[in-house]
Amino acid sequence: MSNVPNEPFHSVPTPEQPAADRPVAVIAIHGVGKHPPGASAEAISTLLLNIGRENGVHKPHDPPPYSGFESKSVDVALHPVQTPHEVAFAPGSSGPPSRWSKIWNMFDERRGFLCERRRKGASKTHSFSPEPRLEEPDRGEFGYQFMRTQLVNYRGEPDRTFSTARLEGQARTATGSTVVHIYDSHYSDLSKPQNGIVRFLFALYQLLFHLASLSMQAIYWAEAENAPPGDRLNRWGVLATLHAISIRMLVMWIPILNLTLLALGLAAFSDKFSTRSATAIGMLLAAAFGIAVTFVLRRDKSSPPRPLDWALIPFLGAAAGILVLLGLAHAYQFLWAPALDFGKILLLLTGLAVTGAAIFWITSKFEAMRPGSFKLSIFLYSVNVALFFGMFLHKAAQLNNACNEGATAAFWSVQLVFGELSLCWIACLVCALLSWPVGEFCSFRMENQDQKARARAAMRTGRLAFAIPALLFLVVTLSLWTALVVTGSDKLKIFDHVTHAAVIEGPSSWVVASYVIPDVCYLEAWMDHASGPIKGRIIRRRDALSHCGLSLEYGGKQAPLPDRPWSTYLRGLLLISITPGLPLTLLLATLGFFLLTWAVLPSLKYEVSPNPNPNFGDRESAWLGEWLSRGLDSTAIVTRMLWFAIVPIPILFGVLDWLVWNDLAPEGVHRFTIVASRLTLPILQQASIAISATAIYGVGLKYLGTVLDTLLDVDNYLRTSPADLAPRARIAERVTSLLRYIGAYRDAQGRPYAKVVVVAHSLGTLVITDLFRYLHRTGLATQDRTLAPFGFGQKQGQAPIPVYLMTMGSPLRQLMNRFFPHLYWWLTDRPDNSLGNPLGPAAGVPIPAINPQALPRTDEMRVKGWLNIYRSGDYVGRSLWIGQWLRHNATTSYHHPAAMAMDVNRERAEMCIGLGSHTHYWDRTAPDVGAALDKLITNPPGVFL
Repeated sequence: MSNVPNEPFHSVPTPEQPAADRPVAVIAIHGVGKHPPGASAEAISTLLLNIGRENGVHKPHDPPPYSGFESKSVDVALHPVQTPHEVAFAPGSSGPPSRWSKIWNMFDERRGFLCERRRKGASKTHSFSPEPRLEEPDRGEFGYQFMRTQLVNYRGEPDRTFSTARLEGQARTATGSTVVHIYDSHYSDLSKPQNGIVRFLFALYQLLFHLASLSMQAIYWAEAENAPPGDRLNRWGVLATLHAISIRMLVMWIPILNLTLLALGLAAFSDKFSTRSATAIGMLLAAAFGIAVTFVLRRDKSSPPRPLDWALIPFLGAAAGILVLLGLAHAYQFLWAPALDFGKILLLLTGLAVTGAAIFWITSKFEAMRPGSFKLSIFLYSVNVALFFGMFLHKAAQLNNACNEGATAAFWSVQLVFGELSLCWIACLVCALLSWPVGEFCSFRMENQDQKARARAAMRTGRLAFAIPALLFLVVTLSLWTALVVTGSDKLKIFDHVTHAAVIEGPSSWVVASYVIPDVCYLEAWMDHASGPIKGRIIRRRDALSHCGLSLEYGGKQAPLPDRPWSTYLRGLLLISITPGLPLTLLLATLGFFLLTWAVLPSLKYEVSPNPNPNFGDRESAWLGEWLSRGLDSTAIVTRMLWFAIVPIPILFGVLDWLVWNDLAPEGVHRFTIVASRLTLPILQQASIAISATAIYGVGLKYLGTVLDTLLDVDNYLRTSPADLAPRARIAERVTSLLRYIGAYRDAQGRPYAKVVVVAHSLGTLVITDLFRYLHRTGLATQDRTLAPFGFGQKQGQAPIPVYLMTMGSPLRQLMNRFFPHLYWWLTDRPDNSLGNPLGPAAGVPIPAINPQALPRTDEMRVKGWLNIYRSGDYVGRSLWIGQWLRHNATTSYHHPAAMAMDVNRERAEMCIGLGSHTHYWDRTAPDVGAALDKLITNPPGVFL
């Protein structure tokens, strides 16, 4: 259990204390994007100060309802959210791990509840719902267990504080005035970096490597609902395994092999240096390596008492690095390759040691996100480097007499690692392909239509969250390798002395490897044939050696052609890895992203130029909302387009390629593949593709920042790693600590707050609702009495300090329940993912009342009232209860706020404030928001709206 004080700072207020003149606290919780400290509180104060203005000026006979606000700095002590005392095991385990389970579950990201569900004979994990509904499923169980996984291992640093601002003012009421305190609960500094360049790289990393984790989350929770506990061989277990393999190949095996390929390819530069230069550079690298290792070994140890001993540490480390690597280089030359130049051996050995250390450092940081990545990098890099020194460099020294051993060995290593990458890419795509029919089989004959809808929505999220990073990873790696081939082979000519006779004896000549590593001569012949006009007969593999100008009878060892840089062959490897279907892949992906942009295009207009007149555009408001609704429904189409672009198309063209390489394809297929290759080759000719791709991404990050921020911030919020520093745990700690401060606050007369109004926008609505639900569910189990003033965990009844919630642009139902239906099941039983969603009513139809049985409920998070506000074109979040209501509800004589939908118990309310998009709820274009907030503040504590 977290170390949080159980005693309240002051006595808990009792209902007998007069509340009419007690102060009111308002908590501002911002949404996605960058928000400076205090900005959200200032935005709320601006809304309140502008109530009643016309053209920015108050009427002389109508004094402003708020006198102004004075800012004060507040420091809040931070303490983690308390969690029930339950054991939380490491990822991939459901108990104390054994040696075999550590190996078997090395890559498994599951923790806690998900592990329990997969264990034989596991019972349902105990939950602490204070108000169970026996006649209904526990819709909040998965969401609770997911948040518990993010919180239970969190360990905060001691003696930390949260610095925020409190704006103090007074509100004019019918009976006098009310003191109002506005607190700012900012958290964007915890969500992601604020520096522009670092933020850009962090966003790129999230899109390429972490967004895919959302894919696995969706599938894992679908498995948790539908698979029998402990049965790993059921169809849902097979689906989860296939999906996990495709994701792990994409974000672990393939990136690590790409780094290994780069490191071994750089070994070709060793031939460019003289013996003296190679020895000098090798010793410098050895010294740097020794210093780095010394620092790692000494960082957790105490420093020597004498300054001289302390100063000698780095020099001793450098000397040790030089001696060790010099000894290894001498041993290698003496035992294995006496004909090799010693300086070259030292340079290769130290260079690969340094690059290996860099790769291991990168993957060690990635280990918290992807368990097993560090061990995998050690295995893959060590095996390939061992083959480089143990086989390729030794063989190159025996074969060559032109001092090109390093480039020849590097060339063979590039071929071998390319074969490994091909196998990983095949495994990734084949598993992704198989997951579709297996997923359809999983949902086949499901009788409960709500359960089936949740399963299909989760599987659609799995495919979409796989397709987007896979496509982006393909473009980024293609860009980088194209630039490297153009720079390294064309301009620097690092392989210019590698002979044909040496190349054809590489891994492509191995019987097994030849199935995935294309023959050098045949690939060069193919590239030459595809680059020129298609005339005469097609080139077959048996003709390849003749095309290279070598003798068939002597196995290609006679009459070699002049040396060449081999850029054609390297581009051929790129062509095979991306397949000649790349143009079709890019076209289909572009159309898919275009449809996504098309869906939000009208909304983006109002992001740039918000509607200044809220009385205008009721018909436009309905049109904008209908456009967006159909655009959101089209995500099913977009998902199919993106998934087909990255999975079936590369597989299809890869199979055609393989048939052609092995002389198994008819002439028509052969010529079709040549035409497709001819369309793909221009993409591989220019290094500018890397610059272009980066520029396009940068422009998108700048001008589509809100859309991208929404995607990345939600991804960040749902992260479960690192376990001891999960982003949601840090955010929840900050908000909960502020709640503790507010619950303990007393004014000069010793009075607590009369009520608390929480104003949350966008992602902030997830933050506060998830937290309130968790605190209420665990309130009795943890007995955190510092939160007793808010009544969390108690049965229904009047809380000492009532809490009211106002959400704006909430993605709870429109995005979260649509894409993560199990984690946000408490929003609705059936996600809004059907193409048949009805649109809004005609003009003149009165706003409907909220069904008393509708979800979500206020009593499950211990709030007295919940008001949800949205705009018709908000692509992040709109209605929670009244569905496709897309009009402003304005009357002939317009007054703020607009008409609201209300339930019979007057605990939930909702209103559409008309035309607009997602980011302008806080400014003067939204007077309804200020008017509604004013009611929440000035109404008596027991009255909602």
